[in-house]
Amino acid sequence: MDDTVQEVVEGEAGAAPPMAQLVAVPPCATAVVAPRFGPANLTRPQAAIDLLFVFLAFYSGQFALVGVGLSLAKAFPSLGILWVNVLIGAVGLGSVAAVLYVRHQSPASIGLGKPPLERTLLGTIAAVPACYVGVVASVVLYLVASGTDIAGMMHERGEFFEMVPDLSIGTLLMFTLFVGLHEEVLFRGFVLSRLCTLFGRPSIAVLASGVIFGLMHVYQGPIGVVQTTVVGLVLAGTVIITRTLWPAIIAHFLFDTIGLLLIPILRDQMPEMLKQLGAAPVG
Repeated sequence: MDDTVQEVVEGEAGAAPPMAQLVAVPPCATAVVAPRFGPANLTRPQAAIDLLFVFLAFYSGQFALVGVGLSLAKAFPSLGILWVNVLIGAVGLGSVAAVLYVRHQSPASIGLGKPPLERTLLGTIAAVPACYVGVVASVVLYLVASGTDIAGMMHERGEFFEMVPDLSIGTLLMFTLFVGLHEEVLFRGFVLSRLCTLFGRPSIAVLASGVIFGLMHVYQGPIGVVQTTVVGLVLAGTVIITRTLWPAIIAHFLFDTIGLLLIPILRDQMPEMLKQLGAAPVG
């Protein structure tokens, strides 16, 4: 008998190997892998129910809290009309937390696990300029598709700019940080994960979440809907690629911060720009 085969047979017939050898596994198998963003671990009907519940809570909260937000705007004018966004954001976070609790899911299931440094950094660096490229492209597309001229678009955006209060740096940063958090948790964390489960294809889920996000900004006018849809697509794609929500949160915070810093400047310059275009001033 071959010596090697004989050793194996003798080993099988002999004493049992130590228990440590029986349970030994490769090191990679024992490593704890942090949960990443992906399709929710639910059936399609469960994902649809989750979406329905959160949207009902979100929309009912909007109608119920608009009056409260306007009252807060008068009592605490430092944030003005933006109080409405804060209240609605709180409703959105609360409804998401409620569903995660009922489903026995952790925040990591919607991409809020421990931030992976490299993917978070690279995702943020890519997402911020991509948002601005998308916004510029969407403006061009909107002008061509709608037949609106630049002056008409400026009038439309000017009406929205007039609604935005002048914010101190501290208030602005706290507001944009909260907006970046609650909108990403709701739209790119919760909604996107459920849409991935519902459609089974990330590309369709990204498109659907972007459209939903854009329609939530109808108060900004048609160009605002187009722009926020494109930004939503960029951020949703970032989450799908990086499989974490943190790059989208940071990119959203930076994008909104830069935008709110620029709005007062653009608002002041708009009458002169419209004058040069031969158009009537805003308002």
